[in-house]
Amino acid sequence: MEASTFNKLARVEQFKVISEAVEKVMEEAVPEEKYTHVFSVAKSIGTGGLAHLLGKHRTTLEMEKVVWLTPLLQVDVLYDYLCKSCTENLLIIGDKDKCFVKERVSELTVKENFRTQIVKGGDHSLERGDGVYHSIDCLKEIMQGIDLFLDE
Repeated sequence: MEASTFNKLARVEQFKVISEAVEKVMEEAVPEEKYTHVFSVAKSIGTGGLAHLLGKHRTTLEMEKVVWLTPLLQVDVLYDYLCKSCTENLLIIGDKDKCFVKERVSELTVKENFRTQIVKGGDHSLERGDGVYHSIDCLKEIMQGIDLFLDE
């Protein structure tokens, strides 16, 4: 699908398109045998595709943990999925991200199965505007947070 066509779709339809593409890759790349640990990571609009995919295959995809990088929290269908999720989740978002919705982050933070990592000064790229070295420090903190989450 061409980008111009994709961009004209409603957000939910975009999530479906992404989900279908990821599903095809998984069918080709992931062997049939069971793994003991299955993790997934998605960023930005890909979080909507992952949420759609996990919701569609709730009983067959057994994700142990999911990392949500800069999810589109302003999109109700994605936020609703996150609220209902029973999987162990790590949400990472910058407080300067256009998708940062303080109330929604706060509501997810109190859920037992959610960990949140808010990047101070971080934008949607998880970078800071005050220099490359600060952005590199942010990435180090993010990677440390992911390591801790996966080791729990």
